[in-house]
Amino acid sequence: MSSEPVAKDNEDFYIINNAALVNVKRTGVSGLPSTTSVISGIMEGLGVEVLLLSQDISKGTVCFAVHEKEVDAIAEALESRFQKESIDGCHSKVEVIPNCSILAAVDQKGANSPGVGVSFITALAK
Repeated sequence: MSSEPVAKDNEDFYIINNAALVNVKRTGVSGLPSTTSVISGIMEGLGVEVLLLSQDISKGTVCFAVHEKEVDAIAEALESRFQKESIDGCHSKVEVIPNCSILAAVDQKGANSPGVGVSFITALAK
């Protein structure tokens, strides 16, 4: 699936529909591979494209977006992997949020132009 460009004045918006978010929280991972490493390995093994990734290292949380049609296989693989780790005192939670879209805005005037954030919010409100 590719993004759908939607032009607005000097800004382009790109929308990816039919996405799902996966939130992963792990605690007690001392001595185990990082959450991002585990996710990367599983995604590579499944041949899945990660559309977006965000992490909060201090809380041991990683959130990433994938195409919704692939989310069941991903969640199953993550749960299976983390179930094995629970024996070593690692606790993990995988939460899936289906039916999402990703909206990205690209300002063709440049990131250093004053008012970029305001023009984005105004265009989004319209």
